[in-house]
This record gives sequence, C-alpha cells and structure tokens, in this order.
Amino acid sequence: MFISHRHFNPGWLPTLVTLALLALLVNLGLWQLERAEHKRAMLSAHDTRTALPSVAFGHLEASDPQNRYRHIYARGVYDNRQQILLDNQVNQGQPGYHVYTPFLPDGSDVAILVNRGWVPWGETRTRLPDISLESTTVTLNGRIDQPANPGIRLGDALAQPDWPKVMPYIDYGPLSERLGYPLKSAVILLDPDQPQGFRREWQLDFAGFGPERHVGYAVQWFALSATLLVLYGLFGWQRRSVNGDDTL
Repeated sequence: MFISHRHFNPGWLPTLVTLALLALLVNLGLWQLERAEHKRAMLSAHDTRTALPSVAFGHLEASDPQNRYRHIYARGVYDNRQQILLDNQVNQGQPGYHVYTPFLPDGSDVAILVNRGWVPWGETRTRLPDISLESTTVTLNGRIDQPANPGIRLGDALAQPDWPKVMPYIDYGPLSERLGYPLKSAVILLDPDQPQGFRREWQLDFAGFGPERHVGYAVQWFALSATLLVLYGLFGWQRRSVNGDDTL
C-alpha cells in the first residue's frame, strides 16, 4: 500500500516562463495605468487653461507645453502662398485634411501655423480643395495646441514640390527651412466664429481611448497575471509516494 503526499515542485523551466510572462503582464497593466493618468492630466490642464482669459499672442511662449490650450488673440498676416494640407484627418467618418496656414504676427520674426479647420477630400486625390484666402492684415482668435504626431514617420513629409503641400505629419524643422522663415513648434486652433476658416469642432478627443478605457485594460492585464499565478500554483503541486516515485 502506497501513501502519498503533495509537495510544490514546478520545475525550473515552467518557473522561468511564468516569471517572464508575469513581468510582461504586470508591466502592460502598469503602462495602461500610466496612460490613464497622462490623459487625466491632459483633461485637467485643458479644463483649467481654457477657463483662463485670452491673452495677446506676444505675451506668452506658444511652444511652452504649459501654455497649451490657452486662448490667445493676434494681429498679423497669413502666408497664403505656402499652405499645408495635413492628410488623413477624419471627420464624422469622412476622410479629409486639416488646413494649416502660416501666420506672421505683427512685431515678430517667427511665424506660427494656424489650423483653419477640416475640409473633405476632393473628387480625386489629385484635385485639392480650394483653401485660398486674402493676404491682408487680420486679427484672429484661437487657442494654442499641437498637431497630432504619428508614432512612425514614413517617407518625406515635404516631398511634394508644389503648394499647398499634402503632408502626412508636421515636421517643424524641415518645414521652416522650406518656408524660408522661423516657425514656432506649436499651432493656433482658429476659433469657430472666426472668418476664413473651415469646419472647426475643437475638443479634446482621445478617439474612444479615454482614461476609463485604459483603466479597464489595466484590470484585464492584472487579472491575467493573477490567473497565471493560480495556474502556476495548481500545476506546481506534485504527489510523492513513500517509495520516492513522483507522479503528477
């Protein structure tokens, strides 16, 4: 008659695999929590700064991240000869462009891009929309922001020789060289009630990935981590008979 008892002996290979997977799952969960916190901070900054009174453009540094979302007003001239169509911008399911026009403020030798709004693609990709405007002195109102930047930049954003240029992303350095004057690393979102603009519905949009969704994903990764530990524990226990023969 054999008497057996259980002991914990999962083996070195399952242990190494479990530790590696556990580290991966926990780090994915922590990364999702970091993304959630980052977006909460963006929402808080947006609400706080948009509530502040509008200031003259020359009284703040537009490229300073602390001034993002601030309302400003500026007087100057648009460069209507050198405009940009930021490609692959979707509005209510319809593809199109965001129109970026360089603006040269009075009393400043550094220009800034103004996002004048969204326009749909033309009948064909070779027929660009009419984005012309008058080159006269104007006073505009808007708020400071940054254009969306892709994770991977493929190709030359300035490969197209003519203006307006269709660009997949904004690269300030090369764009400034092509324009022929310095350019601040920021943009002005033209207020919806301002003239010479297109469709403008400015709001903080995370494309469905708000803080709550990141927290949900974090919970899933941590739940998988817990499940992995439970399975490791269950399969790590073995039965040992009194004569020393091990069986699963």
